[in-house]
Amino acid sequence: MGRGLHLLERSGGHHTLGFSSIEAYALERCERSASWTQKARSLARRLDGLPLLAEALISGSLSWSMAAVLATVACPDDAEFWLAEASHRTVREMKTLVLERRGAAGDVDALEAEAELRTLTLTVPREDAWCFEQAKLLGRHLGERTNADFVLGLVAESTSTLCNELPGRAIELPDDEAMSPQRAWERELASMRAEAEERCESHFRHGPEPRPHVEPLLWPEQPEGVDRQLRELSHELVGREVAFGRALEAFFAADGWRRLGYATAAQYARERLGTSLSSVKAKRRLVKRLGQLRFLADAVDRGELGYEAARLVAEVATGDTVEGWVARATERTLRHLREEIDSAELLARWSESTAVLPPSEAEVRRVEDLERAVVTGQISAPPALPPTAGAPPATVTLHLRVSADTARDFRHWEAIYLRHRGSALRDTTFLRFACELFLDTWRPRRSEVDYAHIYERDRHRCQSPCCGRRDVTPHHLRFRSHGGDDSDENLTSLCSWCHLEGIHRGQISAMPPASRIRWSFGRNAHTVVEGRRRTRAGD
Repeated sequence: MGRGLHLLERSGGHHTLGFSSIEAYALERCERSASWTQKARSLARRLDGLPLLAEALISGSLSWSMAAVLATVACPDDAEFWLAEASHRTVREMKTLVLERRGAAGDVDALEAEAELRTLTLTVPREDAWCFEQAKLLGRHLGERTNADFVLGLVAESTSTLCNELPGRAIELPDDEAMSPQRAWERELASMRAEAEERCESHFRHGPEPRPHVEPLLWPEQPEGVDRQLRELSHELVGREVAFGRALEAFFAADGWRRLGYATAAQYARERLGTSLSSVKAKRRLVKRLGQLRFLADAVDRGELGYEAARLVAEVATGDTVEGWVARATERTLRHLREEIDSAELLARWSESTAVLPPSEAEVRRVEDLERAVVTGQISAPPALPPTAGAPPATVTLHLRVSADTARDFRHWEAIYLRHRGSALRDTTFLRFACELFLDTWRPRRSEVDYAHIYERDRHRCQSPCCGRRDVTPHHLRFRSHGGDDSDENLTSLCSWCHLEGIHRGQISAMPPASRIRWSFGRNAHTVVEGRRRTRAGD
């Protein structure tokens, strides 16, 4: 799939099919996330010039984790040397050798980095929690999809401001030493894990297993053919990953990695499976949810939902809501599905019921109105949305999954802020201080340009249901050369590619009115979206 995606991107085939980027294509047509797509394409691109490594990976004699390490340093002239070294070394040992021989620390670490996540628990006034929701809406508008990325942005914004507003001695806490035992323990724990993994390597060290030669796939020349083959592979991969997840569940339930002599689950995943522990956890979590939501599992088995849609639905559905969410997922693009899940979760957080229900069009518009107000600066105080019955709690507790480094930095700068709050700084919680800074810094400034009210109406994002970029330009749905006017219902916001290349080169069509555009993607339309309802050719 990485090779097919790389081929499609290199030839511009994703543009022919009506997508502004290969990531947008992979999300909608293959149901694979941007990060998955980038990793698959990156390795495929590196292995294009390394046929020996590519054949070893395809045949199974080289794992994905090992191939990712070798691809950072190998070249056609020394590929045999690196393959020979990999045949009797673990992935950990190969990383060490690569660092010694080539000094490629940055490349190796980037390919295999896996951030440790922690839960950052904050109890704040209700108004501050709403301010956090507003800032998060703006962060999502800017492309920060996860809490981990967004909170990192908050910490970075507040750090730079505190360093400017406070004297140098003020940003050093006198009680920092109180945390040194914790830091020392964390370092000792990491050292013990590394030593344990090294000692356990003798239990599973073995030479290369003989593997049959596997012929690589032959890809068609036309984009439509590449697309067809990628979709077939995507469908097959979903079934394989579900089966893999079920096998992992049985294996981990039997404490398999310990019984086989591995020091940690991460070591087993890396050395034996050739993948990361986070990937293993994601597959196990999806399979657990499929076991609890039989209706969703049946939809996946029938091919009605792909991997990404199934993963999104599994995160929010319950036994009572799964049928509604599956129906919604089958008739939405992945971009629209994500938006509706985000809207439903926001409404659920601020209502009496904790159930995340498929939102109505009116509820989606409510959340869009809130985002529009945040992005355009029309609200600066927590709004009275959504409705609540009875007396609301005075405080709200937030549980945020962030990286370990982000959690430590947040607590460090929070302590500094609280020491100077009310004197040199605002008298608020640190969370609100950081959120207000983020809003003030990153909210788009309205400029006196033509069609500014259209950009604001569309929340400064491309209205294509498969795009969402922010470099927007105005587009007349009915061309002015065909009698179109400047009315709001004939205008929409499109990114530069969707407008100039997609629409005007016939790879996308968009028919008025703006409140319910009928979209068609590809010269031979493979996907049609009317309003928010999607149908695919052959459905």
